[in-house]
Amino acid sequence: MLTMASGKPFTANETTDQTGEKALQSAANRSCGAPLTREYVARHRGIGFEVLDSESEACFVPDQEYRLLDDLIDSVLTRTTYDGTITTLDGQGQQAAK
Repeated sequence: MLTMASGKPFTANETTDQTGEKALQSAANRSCGAPLTREYVARHRGIGFEVLDSESEACFVPDQEYRLLDDLIDSVLTRTTYDGTITTLDGQGQQAAK
């Protein structure tokens, strides 16, 4: 069990804000019916999708969660650029600061 700085315990099923009030409930409180057939095919891959896949094994994660993560990644990609030809640490640092 985790304990907040105030000493108030909270479980891994809770996310709390600075005042200790419950802000979000995890999927533990989500209704877990029979798994459905996944129709959505993610456009990206990575740790976020691995987490959704893992969570889906315990309690089916709806397609719209995968779509939301894809949309978030697309949004970030449209606002950022990356030049893989920059090989110096200084140059990479300057690129990251943009």
